[in-house]
Amino acid sequence: MMYLESRRTFLKGAAFTVAGAAIAKGVFTTDAVAESIEKSKFTNTPDTLSFYPPLDQWDHFQELDGTDWKRGGIKRHGVQSEENPDGILVHDYMVIPTACSNCEASCGLTAWVDKKTLTVRKYMGNPLHPGSRGRNCAKGYAVQSQMYDPDRIPFPLKRAPGSKRGEGKWIRTTWDEAMTTIGKKMGDTIRIGDELSKKSVMYHVGRPNENGFVPKVWESLGLDSYNSHTNICSANGRTPSIHFINDDRTSPDWGNAKLIFLNSSHAADAGHYFAQAAAYIADARKKGAKMVVMDPRLSNSAGIADLWLAPWPGTESVIYLYLASRILNDNLVNKAFVKRWFNWDTLM
Repeated sequence: MMYLESRRTFLKGAAFTVAGAAIAKGVFTTDAVAESIEKSKFTNTPDTLSFYPPLDQWDHFQELDGTDWKRGGIKRHGVQSEENPDGILVHDYMVIPTACSNCEASCGLTAWVDKKTLTVRKYMGNPLHPGSRGRNCAKGYAVQSQMYDPDRIPFPLKRAPGSKRGEGKWIRTTWDEAMTTIGKKMGDTIRIGDELSKKSVMYHVGRPNENGFVPKVWESLGLDSYNSHTNICSANGRTPSIHFINDDRTSPDWGNAKLIFLNSSHAADAGHYFAQAAAYIADARKKGAKMVVMDPRLSNSAGIADLWLAPWPGTESVIYLYLASRILNDNLVNKAFVKRWFNWDTLM
């Protein structure tokens, strides 16, 4: 009989034989399973560890279960079937394109839906998404735990009868009761009509990805009630960008840059679009672009930069003023480019 056992199985069986003992049950019992592997499309030695199924397989893509795989791969247990119930489980997936809402970058994701249970077993990047191109940060993959976390609250709560504000005592209520109660309080307040009542109803938004529709609702009611993380987080960064280039979310052409200058909290290490920006910066560096990082700390980017500038914290603005002075005084400005693309008159 032609044995296809692994080196470990062979050595284990040989040890029993040398010891004069009968070959233990189970040592070579996997041989029959191993022979059937030759007929399987699965392999212990894939061509690459980074792959996405072809688009024409997204409705029906089969993949071995990762938990079962840790038991030794298909060469030990084979693929699960009626004849081999102890083999590795095969999942039949639908790969559904979606987008991440854990920051404003809205990177493309794919949800891998188990067709047997109709649950999402994992999330991966979407290689067809023009921004993320299949790459995602940890927040994207955390969507899995957000969906199925046992502590997630999937229904409305109201304060328990008799409890006081701040005691943290809650009971479950229905969506109808929640919406009716909130809507009545809002309506009663708005109908008062004075300036105080217009500011007594507040809407706070996290990551809606609804592209500005909801604020128009509040404006139509005459309310100054829209609030978001921008007000307390990134407004100071977005305001000068709006003044400078009339856009609060800049998207530099990193991939075609010849010199990349990064400062402190920057595109390759942090921010809403860092995963996308970092990938394009990597593309530019492959094409020969130089990278300068100005950061008091030895960040991930500074560690691989062509030049790392480590100024005293808070002195970066002085360095920027010096660079601007040199560029202007040495007449190094592409005036036509600046005039077309920058809000130069307002800025100065």
